[in-house]
Order: sequence, then C-alpha cells, then structure tokens
Amino acid sequence: MDHTTRWTRDGEPALLLTQPYGSPETLRESIGWLLEDDAFYVAMEPSWYGHGTTGIFVWRSDVWQSLQED
Repeated sequence: MDHTTRWTRDGEPALLLTQPYGSPETLRESIGWLLEDDAFYVAMEPSWYGHGTTGIFVWRSDVWQSLQED
C-alpha cells in the first residue's frame, strides 16, 4: 500500500484510503478477497495523488451505510 491514510468518525475507525501505483484492474486482483467481505464497502477510482495511482477507499460497511442515510 502506498500513500495510506486512516480516517475516523466519532473517534472510531471508519475509512482506510490507500493510493497505490497501478491500474484498477491489476489492483482489483490483489484485493479480491476484500471486495467479497461484507464487513467492508470498497470503492476504487482515480486518485488525486496522481502519478499513475488508484484510490482504494475501504469503508466499514456500517459507516458507509450511515453516511448514505445522512
């Protein structure tokens, strides 16, 4: 993982953002197990870091769901 930050909500872990080098297709293969885990909501999109990186946002599912309801 490159350029990784951890985010909290109400003092509890909420999001892990990592911005590794590589295409979403290649990275999806390496984190496939995570995409199948119901405890997490994973989004991949172009990273604001640039330089050929992809943003991988790993949310706790309950936090993601509560944000959609807000």
